[in-house]
Amino acid sequence: MHLKQRCIQFGIGICALCLLTSQSQADYISGPPQWSASIQTTGGITYFVHSSTLDVCFSNDGYLQGRTDNTLNLYAAETQGEICPDCFGCTYEENGAIVLGALSPGDYTLMEWTPKFRSPNPPYQLNHVYTFQVPGALENTLVCAPGTNANQMVVKVTGHPWANYRLESSPDLKTWGPVASAFGAPCAFNVTLAPPQKFFRVKILDGTTGQ
Repeated sequence: MHLKQRCIQFGIGICALCLLTSQSQADYISGPPQWSASIQTTGGITYFVHSSTLDVCFSNDGYLQGRTDNTLNLYAAETQGEICPDCFGCTYEENGAIVLGALSPGDYTLMEWTPKFRSPNPPYQLNHVYTFQVPGALENTLVCAPGTNANQMVVKVTGHPWANYRLESSPDLKTWGPVASAFGAPCAFNVTLAPPQKFFRVKILDGTTGQ
């Protein structure tokens, strides 16, 4: 399994925000994803949100790959995993959120690229074009509030219920380590302010529910 990821970080201090998108590539690409999709902005972050009904041996993978001005490129495919003879005809509901980023207000176009045919490594073609608008009045993604004690803080996160959120800490803004994680937002992290950890950030990662 191969993992491709892109990280966008902004803000420095006790509360920063980091976006992380990833693609998990299966051994065999079966074709374009059969999903119902929309683009939503919540908590100042824009997500590509998708839902589908799949055979248990299949899943949908997608990742953001490049941007030119206000045009974004999303590569997506339906992938086939190990076939289980006992599961023929069984299906499940898959819901997912792909992080597009903290986009500035304005009009955008998203190009969805999908494989032309079944193959381990097929060529991709333009499958769908989405147009969307990021509103001018955006909610705060993070809100930091005092905790119950003097050395505690609560980081409240506004986001999407199908995305992943991970709190990380660092003593120097260079080396980061995980502190806590949550699937879905809104959520909150309780932080203890103790040396040597002086800085904290929240990473937002693609998420999937289902199988």
